[in-house]
Amino acid sequence: MNREIYLTNIEKKIKELLDSNNIKYTFQHPIRGGLILDYAVGRLAIECDGSHWHKEGNKRDRIKDFILKKLGWRILRLKEDEILNNTEECIKKIQEAIKDGAIKS
Repeated sequence: MNREIYLTNIEKKIKELLDSNNIKYTFQHPIRGGLILDYAVGRLAIECDGSHWHKEGNKRDRIKDFILKKLGWRILRLKEDEILNNTEECIKKIQEAIKDGAIKS
């Protein structure tokens, strides 16, 4: 499956939020070590965490976050329930993260 074309439901929701708020991003942004970010806005990684694969305390996510931080990335993890049920809060978090990091959108 080509990840550049296929988006999960929660990735679609975040894409719609970013697009409707004129936020420039890269989808499925590859970085060193074979890691892929769901969305990159400047040096902000926006990860869409589906409830099936991203349980609280997930070791794979902790390792990915550790590596990203070492490489100078900031990480915003949005949970599936939040994305599906509270898009206003999601865009608020994204906009705050962009503002806090002085990222131009």
